Amino acid sequence: MNDVMYNQIGDGQEAILRELAESAAKPGCMFLEIGSWCGQSSVIIGKVAQQNNGLLFCVDWWDGSKNTRLDTLSKEHDIYQLFWNRIVGEGLKGIVIPIRGDSLLIHQILKPYTFDFIFIDGDHRYSVVKRDIEAYRGLVRDGGVFSGHDCEGYIKDYDREFLEQSKENDYVNGTHCGVVLAVGESFKEYYINNSIWGIIIDDKKG
Repeated sequence: MNDVMYNQIGDGQEAILRELAESAAKPGCMFLEIGSWCGQSSVIIGKVAQQNNGLLFCVDWWDGSKNTRLDTLSKEHDIYQLFWNRIVGEGLKGIVIPIRGDSLLIHQILKPYTFDFIFIDGDHRYSVVKRDIEAYRGLVRDGGVFSGHDCEGYIKDYDREFLEQSKENDYVNGTHCGVVLAVGESFKEYYINNSIWGIIIDDKKG
């Protein structure tokens, strides 16, 4: 497996993700990641949790999204083992808690809990991103950070027809159309920094 497939967080994004996690961190913090693949982002978030005596829960099939290169790679490699080897190698065993399964199903298990920081980087199809946002938005504590990967811009930055036609594809012409649409339709105000989107949850605003 080449480095691009093993590492899904690009240059410059590591620092942004770390800063987001740190902004939500506090003693005993609870973090959640939807979509971990080989654990690059999990290590970044997990180390912040470790520094604060917190935990990171990682939800993934570790089988890749359908009809993508990751789906093919999951048939050629044991992705979960690559993920876990990385976690153990980084000294995060006991901090990172993997949960294997579909994110919507796992949401039913996690519903009683709330988290200081949630990062979404799973299936990029519009229908899945939209459901993950809708399901997990309510699990972020007031004042916590809700964030995700692969949002290259705002809806207004693109031709709407292009986004609509390509929203159930993983990636088209440099754009994760499903992510751009789902995020843009879900929030009135949010920020994007190097394709990482985020909001601070303020329940007083509704």
